[in-house]
Amino acid sequence: MQDRTILQQLNKINQQRISNLEKENALLKQEGELKDRIIEIDQKEIAATNRALDQMKEVTDRALKLADSGKPSIWETYGPIAVIAILIITVASVL
Repeated sequence: MQDRTILQQLNKINQQRISNLEKENALLKQEGELKDRIIEIDQKEIAATNRALDQMKEVTDRALKLADSGKPSIWETYGPIAVIAILIITVASVL
């Protein structure tokens, strides 16, 4: 009789252990799913950052091209001064 009571108690303890292990297993699955979601979000964030960097590069390249095309050439900058200098030299040599 006493053996049977002990076996029943052991059985009850084993059932509790099984229940606890099942709960732990379910929690581990949830944790794994959450980690997968975090990894997915991180990958999306990395992809968005890469796209933004590519777009920034394109914008920077366009800005540099515009800046280069907007620069006056050396003749546009110094041409009028050169013409004036030539005129002064010509007038001075005639006088």
